[in-house]
Amino acid sequence: MMSPLAMLVAVCACSNGVETVQEVIAAMDHAAIPWTSEQLMQALSGAAVRRDEASVLGPLVLDAWEAHRTRPPIEVAELAVIFEAKRDSIAAFDVEYHITMTRLSSPGSPSGGGPLTWWVRWAHDQYAMHRSVAATPAGLANPDQDHSAMAWRTDGKRLWFSRQGQMMREVDAAGLSMVGIEDSWLGAGGCIGRQTDGSARAAEHDLAEMLSHAGPGTVVVESRVEMLGGVSVVVLRLGWQQPCLIYLDSSRGFAPLRIDRWLEDDRGSLLARTEMSQFRQMSGGLWLPEHITLSQYRVNERVVRTDWKPATPAYFKLVMQAVRLQINRPIEWGQVLPRWDREPE
Repeated sequence: MMSPLAMLVAVCACSNGVETVQEVIAAMDHAAIPWTSEQLMQALSGAAVRRDEASVLGPLVLDAWEAHRTRPPIEVAELAVIFEAKRDSIAAFDVEYHITMTRLSSPGSPSGGGPLTWWVRWAHDQYAMHRSVAATPAGLANPDQDHSAMAWRTDGKRLWFSRQGQMMREVDAAGLSMVGIEDSWLGAGGCIGRQTDGSARAAEHDLAEMLSHAGPGTVVVESRVEMLGGVSVVVLRLGWQQPCLIYLDSSRGFAPLRIDRWLEDDRGSLLARTEMSQFRQMSGGLWLPEHITLSQYRVNERVVRTDWKPATPAYFKLVMQAVRLQINRPIEWGQVLPRWDREPE
């Protein structure tokens, strides 16, 4: 994640850099409505500043923007406390969900035919983490009847693997991963899992850790409250170039309703969008979504330009629907199939 200072250092040397930055600050000072971070980035996109100037101009731009805008609805430090409390409130998590993946037509990417479907069970507590995948819902309960059934399990140190319901055998953890394409779903509702111990499968969903390790000036809450699907949301921005934008529902304990990841800058290179819905209150301020849609906009090695709002169709879409969702209920590991060849020590 890059701050405005780092962004200014990265641009090319040009004699009009100082004048451009001065114009940006003056425009912010005279704006009738405080700028968003997107407006700030767009205004700075034409600036080119020498390295010896950037150390002075970068902080000036950021300070001018912070001084001009109104106080955000919630401060970053307050959000960090909320996210940490959510994550730490989950001692056990057990979910079964159905996946449908559709490859869509988009420039440079042919239509991929009909959708692919599969079922997943994810169980996770302080003892172990387990993931089963099968072509049918019955295959999760009886993996020996499903030729495509696979399962992974780890105690944080060792990794076990099984095919088609066979006894789980320990394997080289470096040679096999539990990561699946839909695993970012786990963190969507309440910061489930930790990036440090590998249980947060997608780093951008471990919001508590991202905020605690963010560099100075790299994370902001927008001053403006936006509407998203009829819901009033707070917008959290992580990073300036290649940002991650998270739309938080304050009426549901600041649960993320949408997460956008961008390439290059925020002028039109959307990499992926995750949308959450069908929220259920689990306990206290923890709300978890039962329906997740992930739209991927990267086509081969290039990026579909979307001009901030993705008018170009995604090249694939992943829809995840929970059929069973439990938290903080003890997991009976002896009943979770397939079984270990030996219990973790």
